[in-house]
Amino acid sequence: MFRGSAVAKVDDKGRLKIPVLFKKKLISSFGDEVFVTSLDGQTALIYPLRSWEVLENKVIKLSFTHPLREKFLEIVNFFGQESVIDKQGRILIPPILRRRASLIGDVVVSGRGDHLKVCNMAIFEKKIDSVALTYNELMELSEALSYDG
Repeated sequence: MFRGSAVAKVDDKGRLKIPVLFKKKLISSFGDEVFVTSLDGQTALIYPLRSWEVLENKVIKLSFTHPLREKFLEIVNFFGQESVIDKQGRILIPPILRRRASLIGDVVVSGRGDHLKVCNMAIFEKKIDSVALTYNELMELSEALSYDG
């Protein structure tokens, strides 16, 4: 389980140094292979390759005529690329995604349970300032979390 956040850097060659907060857990639990992708071109998502393959297999099992199957696969493969964590704890962010999401210099890496999310620091700070949870949203979340289905 990945949680919390840390500031990191993407160097001029497009390599992200995985924060120690996440690197130890990532390597010890999943190994050094990851899949880096995006759903929106605004942020990078880093999945342990084994976790990504589980998700990908579920999507692939949908009918090939399912419109969301093709849309999802097209987007994640356009932005996506497998990577290996090197000895310095770095992974390569795909050039297309790096350019589209402005992932160079300071970035925020945050845990999302089964994966990591990488955002441009300046863009992230502006967003976080404008997305405070309202009382109604907190109540909706509380109801959703208390539902046992």
